[in-house]
Amino acid sequence: MSVLDFKEIPQANLATGDQDRFELFARDFLVYKGFEVLENPSRGSDGGKDMIVRERRTGLAGSTEIKWLVSCKHFAHRGKSVGVDDENNIVERVLQHKCDGFLGVYSTICSAGLSDRLVELQSQFETYRYDCASIEGSLLATPEGIQLANRYFPESMRKAGPVPAKVFGDEPHLECEECGRDLLTTTQQDAIYVVWRDTKFEDGEIVRDDVVDVYFSCKRQCDRILKVKMREKHSPRRLIDSWDDIPDMFVPTVYLAKVMAFLNSLQSKTVYSEEAFDKIKRLLICTFPRVCRHPNASDEANLERLKRIPSYLGGMGYNL
Repeated sequence: MSVLDFKEIPQANLATGDQDRFELFARDFLVYKGFEVLENPSRGSDGGKDMIVRERRTGLAGSTEIKWLVSCKHFAHRGKSVGVDDENNIVERVLQHKCDGFLGVYSTICSAGLSDRLVELQSQFETYRYDCASIEGSLLATPEGIQLANRYFPESMRKAGPVPAKVFGDEPHLECEECGRDLLTTTQQDAIYVVWRDTKFEDGEIVRDDVVDVYFSCKRQCDRILKVKMREKHSPRRLIDSWDDIPDMFVPTVYLAKVMAFLNSLQSKTVYSEEAFDKIKRLLICTFPRVCRHPNASDEANLERLKRIPSYLGGMGYNL
């Protein structure tokens, strides 16, 4: 399911004062991707080009510059793909503006016919396109891209919730132990973790508090099934269960409060079973990327340095 709704950007064919917004987004997106803008978008006759940008490629044999003619098509409001008839005279337009390639920036996708046409033209000059899916994937992959997405797609980003920071090599998953659904991707308060305790009281005070087990679950049906299984698993002990919403852990203040509560419990009368302890650690690890910032270049360099230093000397001494 797509995160970004390109219909948040006003239509390009209505004179509302914002009809240039998709072209302005395309310009900012290409700058984000590393292109240099040579000719900005403008109103009026454009000679078949919306922008001209330059790409610099550096390799072992030196640097190469590619001058791209940029064509922007914003058909999201019509739900229409970009077809051959929408991109007339590509060869003539590229030659007229003395460019080295054709670059499409589209808020929908290419039709099969246009895709074939662009492949065919690669025998004459370079062609490339960014469609709605590749634009979204690129924007959500970096902090700078997320910042740009927040500017042009504020409602989509608000609904999507926090975008996980790239902390680990693979994105963590936390599955419902009944149906297997990834509970980290829910956009509603429909994912919970349930803690099962065996608590002993004397004279109204807790004398022993054992955290016996933990499970991750969808609410309602999956939770009901797992609750029955849990009682059977630990029969005849009479355990008390409590639950919290997993999406609440994405709120930085809540996350910190839960971490502190976990640390404080280790200094109290609470005793964790090995299984319960591992589940709590997994919960903290899997939800952490949604409350932290993206590592920058300096962070990554420091992490690599710490990996090379043994733990007894203050480093990490192992690979994360």
